[in-house]
Amino acid sequence: MMRVLFKVLLNSIPLIAVASTINLQGAATRLVWPTPNTAFREGLGMEHYLQPTQSGDPQSGGFGCVRNKGTRFHEGVDLKALRHDSKGEASDPIYAAMDGKVAYVNRVPGKSSYGRYIVLMHDGQKPAFYSLYAHLRLIEPHLETGFVVKAGDTLGIMGRSATYTIPKERAHLHFEIGLQLSEAFQEWYDLKKFESPNEHGDLNGMNLIGFDPLAFFSVFREKDSADFDDYLGNLAVAFTLRINTRKTPNFIRRYPSLQKGEISDRTLVGWDVDFTGFGLPVGWKPLSNDGLLEPWKENRVILLDSKPGNGIRFSCRNTISADGSMGSHLSQVLELLFKFQPR
Repeated sequence: MMRVLFKVLLNSIPLIAVASTINLQGAATRLVWPTPNTAFREGLGMEHYLQPTQSGDPQSGGFGCVRNKGTRFHEGVDLKALRHDSKGEASDPIYAAMDGKVAYVNRVPGKSSYGRYIVLMHDGQKPAFYSLYAHLRLIEPHLETGFVVKAGDTLGIMGRSATYTIPKERAHLHFEIGLQLSEAFQEWYDLKKFESPNEHGDLNGMNLIGFDPLAFFSVFREKDSADFDDYLGNLAVAFTLRINTRKTPNFIRRYPSLQKGEISDRTLVGWDVDFTGFGLPVGWKPLSNDGLLEPWKENRVILLDSKPGNGIRFSCRNTISADGSMGSHLSQVLELLFKFQPR
């Protein structure tokens, strides 16, 4: 049953612990675990490679609604330290997970809750995706924007840098893999009138949406070949929205392989978009006038379908509530995707 959710105004404007070779879109690519810990590849329990929060529960270092008794979402995974120096500080080297290039480096811990962090863009894959390495003790000095790296290259040293205090015993690598929502993040950020400036351009964490790195590594760990498009296409769809707009978001221009069907700019009137339970848009079907089931109305968002079971694990993400209404996180994702302008 179709349901109008929300009416919006769309603006017109070294030592490698896990190394395997996979084939993404026909190109052989090494996939490398980003720390020296071999426990994941050996099939050991998560307590051997995930760093828990103060709760001590290993699951709290994983992806999803794993914090604060399931009420707080964690975008990536926290990988624990194996090595420490004489002062008790973590000293594990951190490796690039795949071939790519440096997209962003933040060397000033106080500018981000990620602390010192580096973002790699893997644009040799389809769709291009990012990997993020945060809370670093140091970043290799030669790494600057545009620098090309190979899977297994050392990026820096594990640490506990952040805008808050991470105890020595809980030093870790915060690791993410995902997609970038908008190429006009600053425009959105300015419209929202946040109190602090955006120090990180389009690679601000608010503009990145990750998926589970452990699930990603699990799929490719035992395979000689894989298709990254297939990986995203096989993620469970929790709900589908119909977005009434004649615009093509820059997200789908950036990730055209997520599009299902041809676009005709003359007849485009909207998109049916499949979302995961944590708000990642993984399937985009362009709509023409003859493809709509009800009268078209500009700027309307309609819930076409939902599969509540696929979103239970991510209920804290605030996407679609049990009664079918839109949550705050989904609203923000739509703002970024469609250049939402408050009125």
